[in-house]
Amino acid sequence: MDPYDVDSPNDDPYNESQSLLVEDGTSPRTPNNPEGRNQRKRCLIAPKNDQSIQQILAQYHRDGITDREKISRLLKAEHGVTMSEATVARRRQQFGLLGSAQSTYSLPGSTKRQLVLDQLDTLTLWNQYEASNV
Repeated sequence: MDPYDVDSPNDDPYNESQSLLVEDGTSPRTPNNPEGRNQRKRCLIAPKNDQSIQQILAQYHRDGITDREKISRLLKAEHGVTMSEATVARRRQQFGLLGSAQSTYSLPGSTKRQLVLDQLDTLTLWNQYEASNV
């Protein structure tokens, strides 16, 4: 039989009418990656809800370090954790460690107005204090 014969429906590996299951209902093919390894040999990914990573990212957030490239470098240098910039961004979002612009954007309008009014009140009190000390 010619392997290049396109008229033979029984030999077509892409023919959906052929069943890929054996009698017991399992697939006769082995998985493409049975060991679970990918191409990235250096990749040691921490679990998504790893408490140590959450604590480290929270500390960087408190210290005002928000640049994901810098966080990625610091994780590698200080803790030996290899994490891409995109993963840093996803983990920060997952743990609720947002920058001020994103935090403000997510607030309801009434809370934003109250924050502005609080700042104006503080400014008014400061001006009154300075005027009384002159």
